[in-house]
Amino acid sequence: MKSLLLIPSLLVFPLTAFAGAELSQVLFDPIGTDTGLEWVKVVNSGAEQIDMSGWQLYPDGVGYFVFPNSFTLKPNSSVLIYVRTSGTNTDTKLYHSSATGNMGNTSGSVALFSAEARNKETLKSFVEWGKAGQTWESTAVDAGLWTKGTSLTLPETTEGLALTNNGGTWKWISPDSQGLNAVAGSSATTSPQETRTVSLSAWSSADFPTLRAFAGEDRVEAVGSIVRFEAKVLGINNEPLENARFWWNFGDGDSKEGKLITHSFSVPGTYTVGLHTSSGNYAGSDFLTVVVQPNQVVIKNVVPGEDGYVTLENSGGAEIDIGEWLIGENEKFFSIPSQTKIASHAHVAFTNRLTSLFKNPTAAISATLRYPNSTVAGVWNPESSKILPVTAVSIPSTQVKQLPLVAEKEIQNKTIQRTEGTSTPLQTVVEKGATVTSNSSIWFFSSLGLSFAAAAGFLVFRLFF
Repeated sequence: MKSLLLIPSLLVFPLTAFAGAELSQVLFDPIGTDTGLEWVKVVNSGAEQIDMSGWQLYPDGVGYFVFPNSFTLKPNSSVLIYVRTSGTNTDTKLYHSSATGNMGNTSGSVALFSAEARNKETLKSFVEWGKAGQTWESTAVDAGLWTKGTSLTLPETTEGLALTNNGGTWKWISPDSQGLNAVAGSSATTSPQETRTVSLSAWSSADFPTLRAFAGEDRVEAVGSIVRFEAKVLGINNEPLENARFWWNFGDGDSKEGKLITHSFSVPGTYTVGLHTSSGNYAGSDFLTVVVQPNQVVIKNVVPGEDGYVTLENSGGAEIDIGEWLIGENEKFFSIPSQTKIASHAHVAFTNRLTSLFKNPTAAISATLRYPNSTVAGVWNPESSKILPVTAVSIPSTQVKQLPLVAEKEIQNKTIQRTEGTSTPLQTVVEKGATVTSNSSIWFFSSLGLSFAAAAGFLVFRLFF
């Protein structure tokens, strides 16, 4: 609950009233984040319809807003110009989406011109607060719309209050959803130099309807990964909103606007990501937590050749999105498809036929893993590798030579000859149907044959000699 005490406020108003369009209200310090929630209200107090094509509104420091061609303001009606908000223009709502900044909370001014030539003849209305001498004050003085050196004194807090022109008297009010109802202040007219004490009612943010924003679920990500965020918002009647504005604060000093956006965190940590959404006079916020861990994804193994592959392993405790990461061989790289996930304590393999990498079985191998921004995430070479089981490889049906390492077993009905007690790479795979024996079997049968030969020789010697 915020309360505003009795405070002296200088109520400044035009010296001469303009029978037609003029500034009516200015909300420059909304509740919460200002961006996308500020607005200026222009009213036609005359009896004739006004063609405002080409009129210009200038909130100081924000940039000029030009009223659309063929825009007319009917008698005794008003239009709200939303600052830094996107939307579809209507008879009562216009959007200054090209604004370059926000209005000042401690000081500022707004000027309304009837044509592109900005001078005292075309200046129709002016107001400034917090500090005198701001942009277009001298022109407003020359036009008889302002008193030199005066500005509206700020109350203890301006958040959620609108500056309102009530019959020539500017004062602070708490607006309703259309910026109409004054809940505090006096409607009496005074001279520009007079100072009044204005009683402002206490107000609460609970009195203002809010949008229901959804930033998403908490998550765990890796340094360098592309993290995707999707904003959702419901109106005050729980209806989906199409023209809402979305602004994300990632908690690491960076921010973006948009419904669907991506972001990469460069340093491990726990970040509170805020979604701030607005539509017209309403706003809402939601937050989620992103735990960013050091990278646990590495190149685990590389098998060269046409039928080889490269393996990535995630040794961390959470699923990681490795979409758009890069696997490289020298200056050649393969970009992993977007939104590719690798589970916790799991590995995935990409074939050389797919990546067009590591196809030369005799070339020296060096593989690099890079984040989407091309920063190096890890480097692999044969000295750092660990041999994976042969079940990770698709063995072709033709004769295979120079495989990395296999167990002593049959591969597709082919018998493998290897020296017992060693772990040297396989040198030869014998064609199907060939008889293959181990070294111990050769010694056994050789000894047996020599024994038979010796016995036969002995018998022949006894018979003939």
